[in-house]
Amino acid sequence: MTNQETPLAYYSTLPYADQFELVQDMASARYKSSPAFRDCVAAKVALSTGIGTDDTKNLTPPGLMTLETGAITAAENASEAAQQQRMIDTVERLTNARSAEEQAAEERALAALTAQPSVTIRNR
Repeated sequence: MTNQETPLAYYSTLPYADQFELVQDMASARYKSSPAFRDCVAAKVALSTGIGTDDTKNLTPPGLMTLETGAITAAENASEAAQQQRMIDTVERLTNARSAEEQAAEERALAALTAQPSVTIRNR
């Protein structure tokens, strides 16, 4: 070790052996009081494998959703287009059904008007 290296600087070049070492450092009084020690711990975490964020697990079920650099796959695009078309078809069907109902109601009203007996007034 040279005179320019401090023990903290040297310590930060060694990766953690396991998660327990990381927890010990984070629980220490030095971690709470020294920003330099916190930076040292961060450096050690970056060098370590299977420690910190390297030890995370993906909890998303396979096939649920995959984002690949912000792009969607062709299958997802086709699925979305099909869903939009189904929605358009449903709206058109409902619009046509309503128009048919309105037309039938108008025809019934017209039939009712024409079916009424006419009243003839005669002068005697």
